[in-house]
Amino acid sequence: MLQLLNAGYTARTTLRSLDKEAGVRAMLENAGANTEGRLSFCVTDLLNDDGWAVACAGCDYVMHVASPLTATKNEELVIRPAVDGVLRVRAARDASVKRVVFTSTCGAVYYGHPLPSSPPRRAS
Repeated sequence: MLQLLNAGYTARTTLRSLDKEAGVRAMLENAGANTEGRLSFCVTDLLNDDGWAVACAGCDYVMHVASPLTATKNEELVIRPAVDGVLRVRAARDASVKRVVFTSTCGAVYYGHPLPSSPPRRAS
């Protein structure tokens, strides 16, 4: 988000609650971003459909960079919310967004694999 704002883009981001808006805005401004009139927020949640059409309306690009993650060994409780969250980005298609960028979640790497006690050694 910081790079987009610094490059002159107008951006919209999503939050589960607008209670976090001031903190996100302050963090970006402290990092040097000018958010005045260039950053807006929509309330959405990857666990339900509400708000996604509004969040995507009028956007040229969507970056999907989040996933619900639950600490459990039950695969269905991890995978189903992640899949449903990705499917909610269909709102971008419905809003005729030009391009969607999707990044995976750290859960795709960590789930089912114990964390190493030390970093892996680099090959010489």
